[in-house]
Amino acid sequence: MSTIAERIRDARLYAGITAPSELARRCGVSRSAVSQWESGDTKNIKLANLERVAEACKVDMAWLVTGKGRKEGIPLEVQQLAEAINSRPPHQRQALRALLGPADEHDNGAESATGTD
Repeated sequence: MSTIAERIRDARLYAGITAPSELARRCGVSRSAVSQWESGDTKNIKLANLERVAEACKVDMAWLVTGKGRKEGIPLEVQQLAEAINSRPPHQRQALRALLGPADEHDNGAESATGTD
């Protein structure tokens, strides 16, 4: 199971927030506060700050705090698959991404269901 520090970083990246300083700005805290949260240096993060992170990153508060359940809008199976891929060494992650290929926004499974193009 992931730590709260890992989930905060994961939530930030999930939201497309690449810089900790941007999350800090959105939460109204210092950049060093976010860095400490993500490194695990802060053991008791204020509930109000966790609520701000959840809101800024559009993730479920319960998931952020406990690691249980799912992030907003992502099925648990997809989260588990992503976690499994991310736990692999870099060369294996790269091979898995190459195997999966780019997502085709026009292919949503309808072809296999109807048997047509």
